[in-house]
Amino acid sequence: WYVAGINGTDEPKTLTVPLDFVKGKKHTATLFADTPTASGSPADTPAPWAISTVSKLPAAVPCKPRGGFVLVIK
Repeated sequence: WYVAGINGTDEPKTLTVPLDFVKGKKHTATLFADTPTASGSPADTPAPWAISTVSKLPAAVPCKPRGGFVLVIK
């Protein structure tokens, strides 16, 4: 499964993720999500996204303005 969300606003937003269809099923998941914006020089700014393996599926994902996420569930 590929589950994605997009924040189409100019404000940070937390998107809820309804994943009831996965409950009780064995799975692995990888989350591609926005990272917080760092303050300071551009050299101190983190990558615009983070990739992580998640053992617990998220109920909600915080997104930057005009940001989003992709959750890959196998």
